[in-house]
This record gives sequence, structure tokens and C-alpha cells, in this order.
Amino acid sequence: MNAKSAPQGAAIMTAANPVETMNAHEQQLLTGQGGMSASASIPDDVMASIKANTALLERLGATSVPFMVAKHQRTGAVITQSGALGVEALANFLGMGQ
Repeated sequence: MNAKSAPQGAAIMTAANPVETMNAHEQQLLTGQGGMSASASIPDDVMASIKANTALLERLGATSVPFMVAKHQRTGAVITQSGALGVEALANFLGMGQ
């Protein structure tokens, strides 16, 4: 995480529409704008959630976000994936593909 990460995460978590807010944030990142601007003032309960999620990702060995932890549908194995996957690749990763 960098100095912008916690405020941006808090803004996304507390937004009226977190999905829409995250999509707008990602679009700004993709266009080189550095993501959304957000207040550095974070409520204590939101900051506690951010710290707990960050600690969990660190314990799991995550090196990037998104980071997925799932149970493979066919084998029952716990599987992890760093980075996004398209629909077909995600289905295969989860053991749901052809």
C-alpha cells in the first residue's frame, strides 16, 4: 500500500455504490491519473477493516490486488490467484470450465 491506498480504499468501502466507485477508480488508474482523490480522514472502524484485510492478504502471501482464494470445484483444493482473470480463465481456475 502507498499513502493513497488507505484513503482510496476507505472511500470505496463507504461509498453509496462501492462497485461504481471502484470502477471509476480503476479507470483513473488505467488512464494514468493515479486513481481517485480521497480524504485522508478515515473513520476508526473503516481503518480497522482496512488493516485486518491487509494483514490477511499478507498472511496469504498476496503480492497484488486482486488476489483470489477459492476452493477448486472438482478437486476441493484451496487455490490462489494474483491478478484478474477473464470469464473463461476464471471458470477454468475454479474448476468450472470445460
